[in-house]
Amino acid sequence: MAQIIQIILGIILFFAPGVLLSYIISPKTELIKRTTYSIILAASISTILGFLLYLLGLFTAINTILVLISLILLFLLIILKSDKKHKTDFNKDFWYVIFFSIIGTLWRIWFLKSIKNFGDSYSYAGGFVGKTIPNLGFYTNMAVDHSRFIGNQIFYKISEFLLIRNIPESFGIFLITFLFLGFIYLIFFSYRNKKLAFIGVALMALGPIEIFHSTLNFFGHPFSYLALFSLFLLYKSEKKGEFYIALLLSITTALTYFTSSMVNALASFGFILALIIKGSFKNQKFNKKKLLCFIILILISLSPIFISVPSKEVISAESGKNVELITEHITNYPIMPYRDPTFLGLSAIRWQMLFFFLCGLTFIYHLIRKKDFSKNTDLILCLIPILIVSYGFFHTNLPTRIFDYFAFFGLLVLKIPKKYLKIFFILSFIFILVTGFYVAQDKKIFFETSNKEIKGAKWIASSLKGGVFSDQHFINQLILNNYYNVTGANDQDPIVQKLFYQNNPLVFKNAIDYLDDNLNVNYIILTKRMQEKYILMLDFPQQALTNSELYEKNLEKIYDNGDVKIYQIK
Repeated sequence: MAQIIQIILGIILFFAPGVLLSYIISPKTELIKRTTYSIILAASISTILGFLLYLLGLFTAINTILVLISLILLFLLIILKSDKKHKTDFNKDFWYVIFFSIIGTLWRIWFLKSIKNFGDSYSYAGGFVGKTIPNLGFYTNMAVDHSRFIGNQIFYKISEFLLIRNIPESFGIFLITFLFLGFIYLIFFSYRNKKLAFIGVALMALGPIEIFHSTLNFFGHPFSYLALFSLFLLYKSEKKGEFYIALLLSITTALTYFTSSMVNALASFGFILALIIKGSFKNQKFNKKKLLCFIILILISLSPIFISVPSKEVISAESGKNVELITEHITNYPIMPYRDPTFLGLSAIRWQMLFFFLCGLTFIYHLIRKKDFSKNTDLILCLIPILIVSYGFFHTNLPTRIFDYFAFFGLLVLKIPKKYLKIFFILSFIFILVTGFYVAQDKKIFFETSNKEIKGAKWIASSLKGGVFSDQHFINQLILNNYYNVTGANDQDPIVQKLFYQNNPLVFKNAIDYLDDNLNVNYIILTKRMQEKYILMLDFPQQALTNSELYEKNLEKIYDNGDVKIYQIK
């Protein structure tokens, strides 16, 4: 009973500052916006305060609780002293968003539970924030890059302080799903109308493209989508409150996730151009206040490049001496990309991309046919930040991320006759449901680890001491088991082709000698996944290896549990 009371008090301490600040920022608003913004503000306030306490060396449970209580009292005093009327108008659409949030939560829980030993291949990278980073060979740089982003660790630590980490995981999934759909509703209602907002909420609840892979927990990467959504609302709205939401979200993501910070910076720059063009075409004065808002957001989003959390030195896993970070030379050597299963020439995820692209084309067709550009000025100008961010993803060879972030925009600009909206909604929901199921089936292999891979990693951690070469997915398991004498290679490194995708024994032997002479590798590890499904060296999954027989004929196998095979090279 005492623990339940503590959890309730922890929930109050966590959410109360966000609720109160939402009343200060937006004294009068409707229920969906109030709830969405209150939750966003609560998470952002806790993270930012925790970060400040961390920098001051005061990040303890008692200090965090005292600061939160002080903040609650301060916000209450501001509200009581204010002459403004504070009110939340009931919006019956709130129950619609709640309903599809539950549907989306169940959908995500199904995906989560369908995966054996859920986890991604990069989880090791965030485990060294504020700690001494060991020499992880090729993968050291990944850990160093992630060590600057302390937001996740701050948030989880505060959750422990307030005992809210004991709340079921499903509740956190529901919260992030509700936030996601709450923003969708607000954007669609602001730019278009209620009917399209209903369609957007229902379809996006099923996590089209790969969004549901990143909305499986309440904090962290999911906030990158919310931060982007806040920019669309800031551009459209004339209310000050939208800027404060975008501001706190930008600070939070700047502490949490590099990609989202860069997306926010590029999108903010795009919205600045949109505002300038809008003012020029309509012969109006530039909205200087809004321009300044976006400039501030750019500076905050770019801050991770110039400001970082003080990191401890990188030490050798064996000798304990300072070592120079390893940077592999990136070549243009072609990779052997992994291919999803296809239907009629397209994978499930590409069918979804095509759907959202075609939705967007209806807007282009409408503009050409009706020529009502003035009525759609804001939607047209929103293409500027989308194109700028899209160029960034193309430049980094991550084109599918464009649909992760902007799939909603295809629905937002949808232009079809009103009489067809109902049938469109029904057919589209079925389409997203069916293709979403196959997307989940196709993609879940990248989030699961077999029991024998985990068992093999534990055996290595307790039995070996030499340098290990493998792909990142397995290296991740070794690092999680505190085995740091590891290395790998970039996706485009020629060594990947020589080790995994060619059958010339002489080339293979030269590659092995290179590992021995230059990287101090003692063992190469192959797994059943690497032999049958895919290999992930760094960013891009590649096809399963094609030359297992070279390992059997040329190297001594010292361990085989039916999944993990360890070959000794010296």
